[in-house]
Amino acid sequence: MIPFILFFLKYPLVNNVSNSLSYNSKIQFFKKDFKSKKVKILIMGSSFSLNNLHPNPLLDFYNTNEYINLSSWGQNMEIIYTNLRYFNKKFNIEHLIINSGVPDFLNSRQNINFNKVEKYLSGEITFPSLRRQDLKNYIDHVKYKNNQFNYNSLIFDEYGTVILPKNGFEIDLRRWNGAYGDTFKEKLEDINDNQLIYLDSIAIFCNSNNIQFIYVNNPYRDSFLYLQDTSAIVNYNIFQLTIDSILQYHNAENIKTNNESWPDSLFNDISHMNIYGAIKLSNHIVNHLETEK
Repeated sequence: MIPFILFFLKYPLVNNVSNSLSYNSKIQFFKKDFKSKKVKILIMGSSFSLNNLHPNPLLDFYNTNEYINLSSWGQNMEIIYTNLRYFNKKFNIEHLIINSGVPDFLNSRQNINFNKVEKYLSGEITFPSLRRQDLKNYIDHVKYKNNQFNYNSLIFDEYGTVILPKNGFEIDLRRWNGAYGDTFKEKLEDINDNQLIYLDSIAIFCNSNNIQFIYVNNPYRDSFLYLQDTSAIVNYNIFQLTIDSILQYHNAENIKTNNESWPDSLFNDISHMNIYGAIKLSNHIVNHLETEK
């Protein structure tokens, strides 16, 4: 009996406040470690923000540890905007950083029940349901809490980041070659204009609430972009120009990465970085912000 008790103390059951295992795990982390803390720097977004932003350079630059990464898998701009409005009520946010790429402007299958989120964080919901699907999710949650060498790792650092290692990581060659799901070209063709409107809404919200909005264009590994056909690169550049115009209109910080080299050694697939890539990207952000002082 005692081993079971110790196991559940180490891995508490997760409340399914959404249909995203990653989001549910992040909300559990937030309640346990950050509910009563101050936060000035908020990292939001998809796995690009979850994996690719190392906290240390940013903490040093802002000279604070009031920092949390609330990113989770599959968040698009609509979900980021809704989360921003919700969590801004809980913090006195001064800086919002979103590291983003093409997939964040597609439709999302993620569904978050903010009524459940609020009840869970306030203590109204104290014990998760035990349906078969919930138990399956819990088993996956425990599995990903114990494997830092997998893309689905949910091993958070003290700020909520999931830093992927380089050595020993289980590279999926389909992901490495960009052949997992839709191709890069197909993703560009599927960009939803509504997600660009939500990016605009995020910038408006930040201006209205005196939040510095820092948007980062997540890099792709150099050799992957080199292999793309001309039409895909043209569409990618048009997409970037559209983002540029939105951010410029609202005086948001727009940190581009296409003027840097991003070698394969920094990545675990076409766009998700290992620890060395995450450090380089965060330093790239800091270098940009230092020149803007």
